[in-house]
Amino acid sequence: MRVLTQLVIKYLMLGLITVLVLPAVAAVTIGQALWAALIVTLVAYVLGDVLVLPRGGNATAVICDFVLVTLVFWLLPFVMPVAVGLGAALVTGGAVAVGEILYHLYLNSTRPRSTQQS
Repeated sequence: MRVLTQLVIKYLMLGLITVLVLPAVAAVTIGQALWAALIVTLVAYVLGDVLVLPRGGNATAVICDFVLVTLVFWLLPFVMPVAVGLGAALVTGGAVAVGEILYHLYLNSTRPRSTQQS
């Protein structure tokens, strides 16, 4: 249940950011932005939040998320009929990276602490 909550929160954050930023900087509809946010949510959760964040820390995970989001949005025209250039992908990736800083703080505060036995 905890993972589902984390995914919903991440999707709401990414959906809000992409709906506000992507249509303003690229020829993308709100529906396309929400679909793209869903794709990014699933990929970025597994790669950035499950694999990188616990091992590399917040800064490394944010950089990973920035690169991932930028690449996904830049390559989006290959899977959806949208026009997203590198500049629009960089702007969206930057906006998402700022949101990810806060999201990672939330994740770290809700992760169970390991107990050490003496």
